[in-house]
Amino acid sequence: MPLVLKTGHVSRWNAFLIGGLLLVVSGIYFAFDPAASGFFPPCPLKKFAGLDCPGCGSQRAFHALLHLQFGEAFRFNPLAIASIPLLVCDRLRGYPLLRHARAPGVVLAIVLAYAVLRNLSFYPY
Repeated sequence: MPLVLKTGHVSRWNAFLIGGLLLVVSGIYFAFDPAASGFFPPCPLKKFAGLDCPGCGSQRAFHALLHLQFGEAFRFNPLAIASIPLLVCDRLRGYPLLRHARAPGVVLAIVLAYAVLRNLSFYPY
Protein backbone atom coordinates (compact mmCIF):
# COMPACT_ATOMS: atom_id res chain seq x y z
CA MET A 1 0.00 0.00 0.00
CA PRO A 2 1.60 3.31 -1.08
CA LEU A 3 2.08 6.11 1.40
CA VAL A 4 -0.29 8.96 0.58
CA LEU A 5 0.20 12.31 2.28
CA LYS A 6 -2.43 14.99 2.56
CA THR A 7 -1.73 18.35 0.93
CA GLY A 8 -0.97 20.02 4.27
CA HIS A 9 1.56 17.32 5.07
CA VAL A 10 3.29 17.77 1.74
CA SER A 11 3.69 21.48 2.39
CA ARG A 12 5.15 20.80 5.83
CA TRP A 13 7.40 18.11 4.41
CA ASN A 14 8.64 20.45 1.67
CA ALA A 15 9.27 23.19 4.22
CA PHE A 16 11.19 20.71 6.38
CA LEU A 17 13.33 19.60 3.42
CA ILE A 18 14.01 23.14 2.26
CA GLY A 19 14.85 24.23 5.81
CA GLY A 20 17.23 21.28 6.20
CA LEU A 21 18.87 22.02 2.88
CA LEU A 22 19.32 25.68 3.82
CA LEU A 23 20.86 24.63 7.12
CA VAL A 24 23.36 22.30 5.39
CA VAL A 25 24.27 24.88 2.74
CA SER A 26 24.65 27.58 5.41
CA GLY A 27 26.93 25.26 7.38
CA ILE A 28 29.11 24.70 4.33
CA TYR A 29 29.32 28.42 3.62
CA PHE A 30 30.08 29.12 7.28
CA ALA A 31 32.89 26.55 7.43
CA PHE A 32 34.52 27.24 4.06
CA ASP A 33 35.55 30.61 2.66
CA PRO A 34 34.64 30.73 -1.06
CA ALA A 35 37.57 33.08 -1.71
CA ALA A 36 40.12 30.62 -0.28
CA SER A 37 38.54 27.26 -1.04
CA GLY A 38 38.66 25.49 -4.39
CA PHE A 39 35.39 23.78 -3.49
CA PHE A 40 33.14 26.50 -4.89
CA PRO A 41 32.76 26.98 -8.65
CA PRO A 42 34.09 30.20 -10.19
CA CYS A 43 31.87 32.52 -12.21
CA PRO A 44 32.14 31.54 -15.89
CA LEU A 45 31.70 35.15 -17.08
CA LYS A 46 34.47 36.33 -14.77
CA LYS A 47 36.72 33.43 -15.74
CA PHE A 48 36.37 33.73 -19.51
CA ALA A 49 35.50 37.39 -20.15
CA GLY A 50 36.94 39.08 -17.06
CA LEU A 51 33.61 40.77 -16.29
CA ASP A 52 31.64 40.70 -13.07
CA CYS A 53 28.13 39.31 -13.43
CA PRO A 54 25.34 40.52 -11.09
CA GLY A 55 25.93 37.47 -8.89
CA CYS A 56 29.70 37.80 -8.60
CA GLY A 57 30.69 38.09 -4.97
CA SER A 58 27.43 36.69 -3.62
CA GLN A 59 29.10 33.53 -2.29
CA ARG A 60 31.71 35.57 -0.46
CA ALA A 61 28.97 37.94 0.73
CA PHE A 62 26.94 35.04 2.14
CA HIS A 63 30.04 33.72 3.93
CA ALA A 64 30.68 37.18 5.40
CA LEU A 65 27.03 37.50 6.51
CA LEU A 66 27.24 34.20 8.34
CA HIS A 67 30.27 35.57 10.18
CA LEU A 68 28.35 38.82 10.96
CA GLN A 69 30.66 40.93 8.79
CA PHE A 70 27.94 43.10 7.30
CA GLY A 71 30.17 45.77 5.76
CA GLU A 72 32.35 43.15 4.11
CA ALA A 73 29.27 41.34 2.79
CA PHE A 74 27.94 44.58 1.29
CA ARG A 75 31.32 45.26 -0.30
CA PHE A 76 31.29 41.88 -2.05
CA ASN A 77 27.80 42.23 -3.57
CA PRO A 78 25.65 45.22 -2.56
CA LEU A 79 22.66 44.18 -4.68
CA ALA A 80 22.44 40.72 -3.12
CA ILE A 81 22.70 42.11 0.42
CA ALA A 82 20.23 44.93 -0.23
CA SER A 83 17.68 42.51 -1.70
CA ILE A 84 17.65 40.16 1.32
CA PRO A 85 15.19 42.24 3.43
CA LEU A 86 12.82 42.57 0.47
CA LEU A 87 12.91 38.82 -0.21
CA VAL A 88 12.40 37.99 3.46
CA CYS A 89 9.40 40.34 3.64
CA ASP A 90 7.99 38.76 0.50
CA ARG A 91 8.25 35.27 1.97
CA LEU A 92 7.06 36.09 5.47
CA ARG A 93 4.36 38.67 4.85
CA GLY A 94 3.44 38.25 1.20
CA TYR A 95 4.77 41.70 0.35
CA PRO A 96 2.57 42.79 -2.58
CA LEU A 97 5.27 44.83 -4.34
CA LEU A 98 6.98 41.70 -5.67
CA ARG A 99 3.66 40.31 -6.87
CA HIS A 100 2.93 43.32 -9.07
CA ALA A 101 2.63 42.64 -12.81
CA ARG A 102 5.57 44.94 -13.56
CA ALA A 103 7.87 43.49 -10.88
CA PRO A 104 9.77 41.08 -13.19
CA GLY A 105 10.59 43.88 -15.64
CA VAL A 106 11.69 46.23 -12.86
CA VAL A 107 13.86 43.54 -11.27
CA LEU A 108 15.42 42.72 -14.65
CA ALA A 109 16.17 46.41 -15.28
CA ILE A 110 17.79 46.77 -11.85
CA VAL A 111 19.91 43.65 -12.32
CA LEU A 112 21.03 44.71 -15.82
CA ALA A 113 21.87 48.23 -14.65
CA TYR A 114 23.82 46.77 -11.73
CA ALA A 115 25.71 44.45 -14.11
CA VAL A 116 26.76 47.39 -16.27
CA LEU A 117 27.62 49.74 -13.39
CA ARG A 118 29.78 47.23 -11.55
CA ASN A 119 31.97 46.75 -14.62
CA LEU A 120 32.72 50.45 -15.14
CA SER A 121 36.34 51.34 -14.50
CA PHE A 122 36.00 54.78 -12.89
CA TYR A 123 35.15 55.97 -9.37
CA PRO A 124 33.11 54.82 -7.47
CA TYR A 125 32.85 51.64 -9.50
